[in-house]
Amino acid sequence: MSNTTRTIVEKFYRWNATSDLDLIKEVLHDEVKLYWNSTKGFRKYGKTQIIDLITDIRKEYKSIRVEISHFLTDQDRAALRLTYYVEPFEAPDEEIPLVHFMAIWEIKDGKLFKGYEMSHLADEHPDNILSFSRLPEPEEI
Repeated sequence: MSNTTRTIVEKFYRWNATSDLDLIKEVLHDEVKLYWNSTKGFRKYGKTQIIDLITDIRKEYKSIRVEISHFLTDQDRAALRLTYYVEPFEAPDEEIPLVHFMAIWEIKDGKLFKGYEMSHLADEHPDNILSFSRLPEPEEI
């Protein structure tokens, strides 16, 4: 049974501080390219750089959790909006929002092939956090 586009993308984003990196590696195409516009500027990553980045991030926090607020798929494409929450080693009982992402992915041969991400650092303002929990109602805009 082949993985659906949604399952493939979810496997990539649902990693945490202790999850098996092989689960991430198995959904990355050997020729994967990730084009990422972050608060630190534009980055272009291949498979090795993606794995190295995730490995480094996992070392920085006691725990990492993702919350996907929006997820759309269409055959071999997906778009999603998500937030990563972390527990720093310095404050292990305090989970804080770290970063918000919007991502678009193309699937090839049942794996992530080409991705486009935009991210910005999260803040704890209630309206900001709430906006990543649901789409606003028309009267709220």
